[in-house]
Amino acid sequence: MGMIVFRNGFALEKWFADGYEKSDMLLPRKYKQCRVCCHSIMVRCDKFYTKIINMRRSEEDIYNSFNKTTRYDISKASKSGVAMRIIDDYSVFIRFYNVLAEHKGLKKIRSLSKYNDKIVITAAYEQDAVLVMHAYICDNLLGRVRLLYSCSHYRSYCERNMQAVIGSSNKYLHYEDIKYFKSRGYVVYDFGGYAYESKDMDLKNINKFKDGFGGELEVSYECKTYVYLLIEKIYKYILACGIA
Repeated sequence: MGMIVFRNGFALEKWFADGYEKSDMLLPRKYKQCRVCCHSIMVRCDKFYTKIINMRRSEEDIYNSFNKTTRYDISKASKSGVAMRIIDDYSVFIRFYNVLAEHKGLKKIRSLSKYNDKIVITAAYEQDAVLVMHAYICDNLLGRVRLLYSCSHYRSYCERNMQAVIGSSNKYLHYEDIKYFKSRGYVVYDFGGYAYESKDMDLKNINKFKDGFGGELEVSYECKTYVYLLIEKIYKYILACGIA
């Protein structure tokens, strides 16, 4: 059974499993992007949609499957001197992401240590300025990379030109990431979610961005045992009361 397992506080997270283990049903377990629905009264399952790119194809074939606008923006960013780098210092990403989190009212990242050596961070730079950063979970056994976080300070800029630069750089970084992971033997590039049939305009715009890369729509399942859900509810209550 191909999957990766992380310890997340009181529970175990199991990613990309082919199925579930019956022994998990009475334990705090969370299955993320499980290939099958856990048909058990002890588990709650919800469908999870994402867009994936088959990296077994040639770079040329992958690039040609992008729409015209995406290809144009990638070329524009490349010609302007934007370059991709691998970031080994996780704290650089955490600081960059937390600026965005504070601006948008999102939960800040304290640490990425739970992912051990299964995480890769990339960045798009223009000279010494960071424009966009991506963080990925990597499953070496399955040959799958999954976008975990994508962040920029897009909304911090009022100038439309700078916003356009960041938007193009984000597309450029996705393509450079695809080439990087493909060169290291990975075969599936996962965009980390797709808001299927959403009416929310922000989510629809994100969908449009991802659709520009072509790819396929994949359906899997997010499954939580009721033991997990109960402990999660108690934990949230404790936080709300200011006890923890």
